[in-house]
Amino acid sequence: MRQSSQFTELQDTGFFEDVNRRVDKAVSSQYSYVLFEDTQVFLGGNYREVDFPNSIPVSLTEYDIKGVNAGIVHNFDERNYATLTVFHSDYEADTFTSDVETNGANVRYDKVINEKWKGHVGAGYRKSNFKNAPAGTLVRDDDTGTSYELGTIRESELSTFSIDLTNSLEPSADGDVNERTEVNLAYRRAISDRLSSRINLDWFEDEAVNSQDADREFWTVSLGADYRLTRNWYLTGLARYRDQEIDSTTGSEDADSSAVLIGVRYKGNNNRL
Repeated sequence: MRQSSQFTELQDTGFFEDVNRRVDKAVSSQYSYVLFEDTQVFLGGNYREVDFPNSIPVSLTEYDIKGVNAGIVHNFDERNYATLTVFHSDYEADTFTSDVETNGANVRYDKVINEKWKGHVGAGYRKSNFKNAPAGTLVRDDDTGTSYELGTIRESELSTFSIDLTNSLEPSADGDVNERTEVNLAYRRAISDRLSSRINLDWFEDEAVNSQDADREFWTVSLGADYRLTRNWYLTGLARYRDQEIDSTTGSEDADSSAVLIGVRYKGNNNRL
């Protein structure tokens, strides 16, 4: 995927003054095996690489992250199931000396409440070992933390509503792996056979696990609509506002942006509104 760093880095790191082309490549796979009638095991892997093919923006770095995971899923009945996962990931920054290895495990419980409502809750533990080289001096240390997730979704014939609270690790192009606490709310409704509307609200806070860099708070809200031109083609519009605040030992920085986007989109026959 090719994008401009002006758009990706506002959400990823907050550094977007030096605009450049960013290429994000990712691949993942998963294999599952039915162990018993109501139990299956799985094994997966993923790889992601972020590059700046022209020149690397100031304060940013190219990086790659590799990960493997394995686990077991048990279905108690048609409405209840639980998942246990163990995982390992390895983050490596190319420009900076920054490597982060993380091992952990988490458990998640999913429940179908009724025909319209579904919910899930999860918790986990991880340990990150890292090495950095601030000011040319190699530093090795570790960081431990918990992860959690809580969410629900309501689906009806005309609308979909979801809200999620998560705490997880996210790689970034400033050499840090961040512990991110995030809240996401999304609502979509069909107004007519051709027209639908949507609203999204997203807030998160980042804190680096491998450095004492600044903490960052970010939120975005967007209002959009889709109009079906043909069976598969849609005219789409979006109004979006984003804001971030960075707190560090040297002070605070704030940035915001607003945009109106209009375009066309193709959706396959299996996609819902």
